[in-house]
Formats: sequence, structure tokens, C-alpha cells
Amino acid sequence: MTKYALIGLLAVCATVLCFSLIFRERLCELNIHRGNTVVQVT
Repeated sequence: MTKYALIGLLAVCATVLCFSLIFRERLCELNIHRGNTVVQVT
């Protein structure tokens, strides 16, 4: 059972990685302004 759980986890991680590589240009951009500090996550 542990072997199948590991294979499933690897499949999910690979899917998320491929999705993020394909759609990285379309991902949302987050800007946080606090006083004089600006945090930008792309």
C-alpha cells in the first residue's frame, strides 16, 4: 500500500510541476504595500 501511495504522490507532484511550468506566464502577481516596503511575488 505504501508503494502505491508514493507513486500517487509522485504523480501529483509531477502534474503540479508541469502545470506551473506551462502556465507560469499566466500566474497571478501579488503586490503587498506596507509603508515604504513593497513585496512583489510573481
